[in-house]
Amino acid sequence: MAGRRFSKEHGQEPPKWAGTFAYHGGGQSWSGPYRLPMAHTDRDLAVVGQDGRFWAASGHNLWVANDLAGPWWHYTVPLRGEHLRGVASDPTLAPVLTTEVVDDIAPVGDGVVWLTTNHGRLFRSEDDAEHWTELTVEPG
Repeated sequence: MAGRRFSKEHGQEPPKWAGTFAYHGGGQSWSGPYRLPMAHTDRDLAVVGQDGRFWAASGHNLWVANDLAGPWWHYTVPLRGEHLRGVASDPTLAPVLTTEVVDDIAPVGDGVVWLTTNHGRLFRSEDDAEHWTELTVEPG
């Protein structure tokens, strides 16, 4: 469940309850809510890996924890920022900046995690998100 976005630039401080939260369990034994360590972008996500660890992503950030209550280990994914317009059709318009963000996480165990971005790029880490390799996806 994502919390409401607040803008510090406009003097709005987020209340203590704002954020992204998760519950764990199922049936009659749910626990939580646990506040996830998110950067509060438009795309916050969390998944459970095959080894039972919890993975969360927001923007260029990735976190992993053995327990939803933490501690969380933080990693930065080497994504790029790009301009939507290479050359502005109207020179009076400022370029539109868009940032590539993590769109999906797939932890498969043994320290291996895959992720895709909102720009369709695919990355793989074999050391629990310490280092990343971009993989080429050939058109089908």
